[in-house]
Amino acid sequence: MALLTMAAIAVLVALGAIVPQRLSTPPAEFAAWVQRSSIISGVARALGLTDVYHAPLFLGVAGLFTLNLMLCTVKQGSKAWRRYRSRLPVLATERRPEAGDRFVVSPADYTSTGGSVVTWLEREGYAVRSLGPGQWEGRRRWFGHLILPGFHVGLVLVIAGALAVSLFSFRGYVELAEGQGFENTPEQLLSTSYGPLAGKPSGEFAMRLDAFRVAYHQNGQVAVRESDVTFFHDQGETPTVIASSHPHSMEGYRVYQTVSFGWAPHLRMAFVGGNTAEGFVNIGKDGQSGLTLPGSSLKAEFRLDETRSDAGVSPGLLQAKVSKTGGGVVFEGQLQPGAAADLGDGTSLTYLDLRRWTGVSIVRTPGLWVVYLGGSFALLALLLHFLVVPDRLHVLALGGERGPGYAVTGHRWRYQGSYGDRLDALAERLGAKLADLPDGTERRVPERLA
Repeated sequence: MALLTMAAIAVLVALGAIVPQRLSTPPAEFAAWVQRSSIISGVARALGLTDVYHAPLFLGVAGLFTLNLMLCTVKQGSKAWRRYRSRLPVLATERRPEAGDRFVVSPADYTSTGGSVVTWLEREGYAVRSLGPGQWEGRRRWFGHLILPGFHVGLVLVIAGALAVSLFSFRGYVELAEGQGFENTPEQLLSTSYGPLAGKPSGEFAMRLDAFRVAYHQNGQVAVRESDVTFFHDQGETPTVIASSHPHSMEGYRVYQTVSFGWAPHLRMAFVGGNTAEGFVNIGKDGQSGLTLPGSSLKAEFRLDETRSDAGVSPGLLQAKVSKTGGGVVFEGQLQPGAAADLGDGTSLTYLDLRRWTGVSIVRTPGLWVVYLGGSFALLALLLHFLVVPDRLHVLALGGERGPGYAVTGHRWRYQGSYGDRLDALAERLGAKLADLPDGTERRVPERLA
């Protein structure tokens, strides 16, 4: 079951990497993909693959894997607890091992008591393998029987925390131009993603993008993206800087700098009667954008001609084409910053200035700390597994003047000096184990051992 659910999770994650995700893909690109691949996008949206980590299919498979892992953890934990409890008492017995050779007498030869020796080794936490008739080797890490259940507990916490994030998380995306503000309400977000049990956010805080900066490597790749942002709350306002890996936490949310950015012409529409409306047209990497002008039946297409120099990119000419919804171009031409275009019927469009815009993600992920806790716990268990030195125990069936019995020898690298006392204690517990066996069994000692 674990292998099947892990394979299903891997397939879903791979599909989530291939299928455009509604939140991480720019809205225009996502809409273009839906229109271009209508059948594939329809199936993907029906299965929830466009928001795969919140999809019921993914949550169901992950929940099944978590249940399976919890049952395995309970089984391993109960076994570890039994081993741990069996090692606590050191029972007194008259048949104590002789000093030096740690020889443990037995009421019968190994053909009758060998099973009890193997059982005792396993209860002591050793992994046992046979070296031949009457010879066994046990390997054990100190408290090593707790490592596997500990690793399982860490995995359970990671997956449980991830499920909590998927069920209760909220993610939103908005694009802001420099000087543009935003209140944390779903209506102002370009795209949102909710967990099945997540509540919609209200206006807990407001923010404004004051400035956006981008720097490039010599090969043209982006080196730095960061924004100067001011947050407004009940206690006042907080100016800060956010970057791709340095979000700002506020009112239970984290605000991230995204990779999306571009230029935003600042436009003003003037209508008959003196009414005006201002806004930004965010132009992306393709250098063009289109929209329906507010308060009118006009559609506009914009393209920005950038002017590059040693000082960077300067405000360029705005190529504008404005047409009526039913057809007919009312304006087509270039606009410089500060220039206006007459659209007829007393309506005009003014190109005020050019500003940077960038995308901002607003994220709430309750339960994420459980993921970090589980990951740390699992990592600690792995470190203990590799760093804690194992000890080895050899048990050999012998016979002779002292009668049938077992020689107990062992070593533990790095700790030869302190392992002797522990080996004495182990031999004493084995003697106590064998003392509880019924006596009177025929004592047959193989010739080669005698």
